[in-house]
Amino acid sequence: MPGILTYSEHPRTALELQSLAAELGPKVGGARVAAWVGPNPPADLGAYGADEVVHLTGPGLDAFVTEAYTDALAALVDEAKPEVILIGATRSGKDLAGRLAARLRAGSISEATKVAVGDGGAIEAERTFLSGNAVQVVRASARPVIITLPPRAFPVPEKAGPAAAGREKAVTATTRAPQVVDVKQKAAGGLRIEEAPFIVSAGRGFKKKEDLKLIEDLAHALGAAVGCSRPLATDLAWMTEDHWVGLSGHKVAPKVYMTLGISGQIQHIAGIRDSGFIISVNNDPNAPIFKNCDLGVVADLYKFIPALKAEAAKAKG
Repeated sequence: MPGILTYSEHPRTALELQSLAAELGPKVGGARVAAWVGPNPPADLGAYGADEVVHLTGPGLDAFVTEAYTDALAALVDEAKPEVILIGATRSGKDLAGRLAARLRAGSISEATKVAVGDGGAIEAERTFLSGNAVQVVRASARPVIITLPPRAFPVPEKAGPAAAGREKAVTATTRAPQVVDVKQKAAGGLRIEEAPFIVSAGRGFKKKEDLKLIEDLAHALGAAVGCSRPLATDLAWMTEDHWVGLSGHKVAPKVYMTLGISGQIQHIAGIRDSGFIISVNNDPNAPIFKNCDLGVVADLYKFIPALKAEAAKAKG
């Protein structure tokens, strides 16, 4: 029976998709199927509301290759015939969703932040565009429809009890795909900044790379993760890209987000819109960041950081 298929290669995002699947399920109808492609499926993937977990295995699926993963999911879609396909809008997921939509001749909605079933059964979704300055409402009446959803756009649901039934489905990729002969890890700081509840981010207000120790010490004192704006990760390479917050970097939604020396260009604002409380420190009272924060402080960061660190030490006693 047609229903909802969810997939993400990131375990947490795979669970978040099931939260939306549970909301849409009563109106879409049919079974809710969670898919996993390749090795090492999360042991509890089926415990969050899915009716079934399908583990897709076969040659060429040990590492992500878009063409092979598209073949695998297309084979499952041909079998399950879902009306709605939810895919995590990770870098790999966005690539996969576009190819799968073309393969299935399906409708596609990218990076939706709200999804509902409207009158007549049409899927209605909201997504931001123009660097987050506007909200677009999209309606898809055709089936199937593929929707990508940003990580952390939806909560992880509560465990639904006993895990759903799981099964393996062997698939063979038919598309000629590049063969992965070697993988070399890109330099990274071992950080998943999207999961941090408190982030302090550095911008061009820092004069030299060595000064970043100030923000690192402050973050340690506050129990926060360290982020940065695009120039520090790309132009200057003072930080690795896993610290980069912004439209083309990482979109974050911490409880508290603090900017230090960040002017507030729209590309950065688009990545922090879902933060609970934004604090901004900049020595320019006309910096755009002050139009997009909950608390603004006009100050020299080189004086502000030691003062805040000292107050944090006093608070800890």
